[in-house]
Amino acid sequence: MTDGPKSLEGRKYPAKKHAQNVLAHLQTKNLTKSKDAVFFISGEDLVLYKYCDQTQPFRQNRYFYYLSGCNIPGSHVLYDTAKDKLVLYLPDVDKEDIMWSGLPLSKEEALEKYDVDEVKYAADVEEDLIQAKKAYTTDVNTFNDKFKSYLVGGDEDFFYALDESRLIKDDYEIELMKHAAKITDNCHHAVMSALPIETKETHIHAEFMYHALRQGAKNQSYDPICCSGETCSTLHWVKNDGDITPEKRSVLIDAGAEWECYASDVTRCFPVNGDWSKEHLEIYNLVLKMQSAAYDLMKPGVDWEVLHLTAHKVLIEGFLQLGIFKSEYSVDELFKAKASARFFPHGLGHVLGMDTHDVAGNANYSDPDPLLCYLRIRRKLQTGMVVTNEPGCYFSPFLLEDVLNNPESAKYINKDVLDKYWYVGGVRIEDDVLITENGYEIFTEITKDPEEISKILSSIYNYHRTTHFAMDEDYDVIVLGTGLTECVLSGILSVEGKKVLHIDRQDFYGGESASLNLSQLYSKFKPSSQKPELKGRDRDWCVDLIPKFLMANGELTNILVSTDVTRYMEFKQIAASYVYRNGRIAKVPSNAKEALASTLMGIFEKRRMKRFLEFIQNYDEENASTHQGFDLDKNTMNEIYSYFGLESGTKDFIGHAMALWSTDDYLNEVARPTYERILLYASSVAKYGKSPYIYPLYGLGELPQGFARLSAIYGGTYMLDTPIDEVLYEGEGADKKFAGVVTKEGKAKAPIVIADPTYFPENVKKTGAKVIRAICILDHPVPGVELDSLQLIIPQNQVGRKHDIYVAVLSDVHCVVPKGYYMAIVSTIIETDAPHVELEPAFKLLGPRIDTLMGIAELYEPIDDGTKNGIYISKSYDASSHFESTTDDVKDIYFRITGKPLELKKRPTAEEEEALQGL
Repeated sequence: MTDGPKSLEGRKYPAKKHAQNVLAHLQTKNLTKSKDAVFFISGEDLVLYKYCDQTQPFRQNRYFYYLSGCNIPGSHVLYDTAKDKLVLYLPDVDKEDIMWSGLPLSKEEALEKYDVDEVKYAADVEEDLIQAKKAYTTDVNTFNDKFKSYLVGGDEDFFYALDESRLIKDDYEIELMKHAAKITDNCHHAVMSALPIETKETHIHAEFMYHALRQGAKNQSYDPICCSGETCSTLHWVKNDGDITPEKRSVLIDAGAEWECYASDVTRCFPVNGDWSKEHLEIYNLVLKMQSAAYDLMKPGVDWEVLHLTAHKVLIEGFLQLGIFKSEYSVDELFKAKASARFFPHGLGHVLGMDTHDVAGNANYSDPDPLLCYLRIRRKLQTGMVVTNEPGCYFSPFLLEDVLNNPESAKYINKDVLDKYWYVGGVRIEDDVLITENGYEIFTEITKDPEEISKILSSIYNYHRTTHFAMDEDYDVIVLGTGLTECVLSGILSVEGKKVLHIDRQDFYGGESASLNLSQLYSKFKPSSQKPELKGRDRDWCVDLIPKFLMANGELTNILVSTDVTRYMEFKQIAASYVYRNGRIAKVPSNAKEALASTLMGIFEKRRMKRFLEFIQNYDEENASTHQGFDLDKNTMNEIYSYFGLESGTKDFIGHAMALWSTDDYLNEVARPTYERILLYASSVAKYGKSPYIYPLYGLGELPQGFARLSAIYGGTYMLDTPIDEVLYEGEGADKKFAGVVTKEGKAKAPIVIADPTYFPENVKKTGAKVIRAICILDHPVPGVELDSLQLIIPQNQVGRKHDIYVAVLSDVHCVVPKGYYMAIVSTIIETDAPHVELEPAFKLLGPRIDTLMGIAELYEPIDDGTKNGIYISKSYDASSHFESTTDDVKDIYFRITGKPLELKKRPTAEEEEALQGL
């Protein structure tokens, strides 16, 4: 996702407060200099490479950004302390530059965007500096040289004020850094998950960068450090050019994404094949212990040196236990001898902020003490500081050569024991940490537990394995088909400790809920037809076989978040939810305020609708005064509609576009289910705004794949492209039960099977309903709406039908079609012998179509509950616009298998739900 933290929506970067903070620190440091002071800083500008017309990568001056929040090249900022006035100067408008790069930000737009008092152009800088007489700046350089006669550069007190102000992060900066850390977490997890198929350090570098960019982080805090084996002993190995082979055993990646000029910095280590070697795990656990010891002391007022030296003592204790240090020496003796210095040569951590090694750490690199000379923080911790906690242990031949050749230092080391550890190279574990009033808060969440890391890596090997599989094994459950229902159950049961074998006859994940590339799409729907000339690569098309969206506050989203499957995918919000009424389409109102603004109703109906929605929103089970005389478990929706005097057209969009019923059967049923559905719709809209729907980038096929990964992490084994040759049974007649399957790889046994309807046609029946789905390729958005995505519902009564027509529209922003294309999928329950004609109302709303691919699906359901024969079959995917019926099926099958309801861990708070990445 490219959106930032939801908590910062509607807020500006607090540049004015930062300027005031700098003044306060300058007043403390030097009151005379602070009197009527003016601060002036020029931002960076675009610079060409030598002998070339290409610009170097742009990185904004951090001091300038701190006082402006502006990332535009060639800008300046001035703060007049006497007037408490902050002025931003934008680059002068260049008509040629507009031709190449488009219109720049206007002064009015900049004033709206940035926390400044006035916006001017750079042409006004000199005049304002003349009035200021003298202005403090960081330094005189290429970007401000023409103003140098008005500037005081390099003033120590000014730098002190800037640095001390930047040291303590405000709540806005903290949210930016948390978001950067969250992106980095996801990237590190992606690297771990991809390791089994990566063979070079360059590959894991690329994997990290790719996932950072996909989440909107275009810049890295620093060059990623990706090393393996003995190169892990080099602290900043940025060549990243080695092979990752099983012989190397270990991998270290130190990388952090940047978000809006704020850094993250995270290091993780893991075994190449998922199995820790004895020595690697021993050193890893020792470094973990060093980090934990530092956390135990971390709070305001504690000197950072104390934490650092404590980590050294923990390392010494560990080396004594491992036998690397000789046992005749005590911890104190080894500590005084600085024996750990070459094994842990860097500092415990550093200040983190806009720079990776941020300002105001007060390092003293000339300190002769080898334990302290590279320590980047030489001060006491304060509330609001953000630091890294990154102990390490290294076995570097370069660093240890002179130690081992010097009898005085070599006497402490058992060389024979040390020789067993050279291959480890090095281990470093690093997290980003906020110092709080009473202790600390760790921003980074990617696991560092060695068992969890091993589980992730080992499982991905299973996930990618489809051959050379020993089939003669017993399982707790076999799953046939990789549709969403099957994969969700496979993942949940694996997490609960069940041994799962998951097989699909197809060579791709998703079954009937897959997303197909262009070739697969035409092979399925028009195998003998010439496909139209379409732009983009085959893989740029990810077309869903079933057109559904996720309710933002719905049960599938709850399952995704609760199982942490969100870590494997990214989501984008659907722009809007629309409904068809009286020949036109309009946005569906979700609350009383939107009802009054809606174009769907006249003024008096709007008021009635407002009263109805207020009744729904205010209904309290415990407060009878909110019931208005209704019992939701006795009164029907028709009775409630009549009470509020709602028109039939209004009933249509409430029942079909908000409660999402597909027919009018609900009208004469008790009101509670409809009440709950309307609440779900409203709460889903409130979750992220705009619409109640979200959607995974790269298509709905990402959902079953995400749960497949979850299953694999917990030991599930997957086999694609594997048809079932025979189903095995035990017993006869009424006692006949599932016992296993035979495939080309052999035999697998299990007491139960979960399958989609195609695997057991004799165990399912037709529901009597068929769904027609039309995949429409467009080169334009829906006429009159001009949105990149939407859900459009055509209620049955509006077009004289018994069932609704659903239209799901997506575009390149969802990574399902190349740029310039739109994908609209229309679906409904078939009612006539001419099903394609039934979709005409939707086709008319879509406008011209490049191509249309249609398919008809019979809907099936199991003939029994599976509890006697051990065969649990999922239902076909219905024509509804969401996955709530699918999750009902998941919960029902789970209950029948386990005898208990599906209980998920508590839904995270809004702050914790950054798993959905800033929707």
